[in-house]
Amino acid sequence: MAFDFSGREFQALYAANEIALLGLSRECVILFWNRGAKALFGFEASEVVGKPPGESLLAGEDEGPFKEALALAFQGATQQLHEQRTFNRFHEPLYVDCDFAPTKDEKGAVLHVIVVCRDVTRAFEVGKLLVNTGERLEAIFNSTNDGLLLVDPDWRILAANRRFGEIFNLEPAKVVGKSDLEVRRIVMSQFREPEQFMQEVDSIMQRWDFTGTQEMWLTDGRLIERYTAPVKDQAGNNLGRLWVFHDATLQYEAEMALETQLLHVSSLYALSRELTAKLSLEDLYQVLFESVSQRLNLDSFFIHLYHSESENEEIETVMLVDRVDETFRRFEPGRRIPLSQSFCEPVVHQKKPILLNRPEPKAHEALLQPFGNVKRRSRSLMFVPMLDGERVIGVLSAQSYTPDAFAENELQFFAGIANQAALAFSNAHLIEELRNKNEELLRVSEESLKAKRKS
Repeated sequence: MAFDFSGREFQALYAANEIALLGLSRECVILFWNRGAKALFGFEASEVVGKPPGESLLAGEDEGPFKEALALAFQGATQQLHEQRTFNRFHEPLYVDCDFAPTKDEKGAVLHVIVVCRDVTRAFEVGKLLVNTGERLEAIFNSTNDGLLLVDPDWRILAANRRFGEIFNLEPAKVVGKSDLEVRRIVMSQFREPEQFMQEVDSIMQRWDFTGTQEMWLTDGRLIERYTAPVKDQAGNNLGRLWVFHDATLQYEAEMALETQLLHVSSLYALSRELTAKLSLEDLYQVLFESVSQRLNLDSFFIHLYHSESENEEIETVMLVDRVDETFRRFEPGRRIPLSQSFCEPVVHQKKPILLNRPEPKAHEALLQPFGNVKRRSRSLMFVPMLDGERVIGVLSAQSYTPDAFAENELQFFAGIANQAALAFSNAHLIEELRNKNEELLRVSEESLKAKRKS
């Protein structure tokens, strides 16, 4: 039975260059091939009519999906095939969408199948590009070290990245679709000032054009910098709001450490000038105690001088101060004990500072020598050697009756004070020795003069 080309609609469709139109028989042979098919695939009708589509329409590609759709169409069902990959006669890749429409006789039996093909190559390539771009954006979205949260104009969460979940201990996927207020109520307990946090966001909600950065402290000690800005399209219409959360804790701690270090350097410089202005050891002891007590939160303070002139190493305690009980003791020169019986021994031999927070009484019994209120024990202790080059002059100790009173940076600062004190003590000893020698020379000269006069 010949195919009927008499219908006007079919004739118009057949004549269109934009649409590829072909007819297939039950034997899967091409019955007709319009100009649109020639424009799309590059073959003339005379080259393909009477032949199977595998030689033209599906050249070099898997015919399986096409044949399955065609078989279903011959059973009377309209079929669609999307993004079928094939080649034209010039071996250029194509992606086509195909519609399969069965034509039936008066009894409903399928006679032929008309296939309409549309070139979707460009759309496929653009779609693939968009998918790849979306995947890249998603990768960037989740790889950044900042927490990202995107809300729509109705304050419903559109997206939240991995880092946002880590900062606030949430699963990002579970907050998407929720209202901003609902999620804020979940995380508000993590803020030191929860009410202030809620009020600030409420205020921003009333000002869609607001852009700015704010600092927020969490209860676990972290500092979070929050940046927010509206998201707009090219026409200026609001599409939502972006929130960026940056954990600035390490940066803040580094800045504070630098500031503390600069303060310590300034303090050490001032202390060195003050110590070098004092010539007597008694004055040095007092200046050293006052300087340390102003800069460290201590309860008791000790000064010990190290002596290694004799065969046995000895330690001389020259000052003990208890600020809590206002107990002050300054020992007479010459009162010494063996170094091996003193808690100063490891500090002198290792020439390194020691920090003990929450010491075990039994393990550090030698270090916990009370005076004043003998029922009290130090719970935080710092011991630092006074070093003049490699030579140990003595040991300074600052102690507190509160656990965890001192930090590592304070230990380093205290060590710096000890080194300044060592230099001052060395100079004071030299001056004292010169003074003693001058006095001895003066005494000898006077005795010699008296002896000459008598003779």
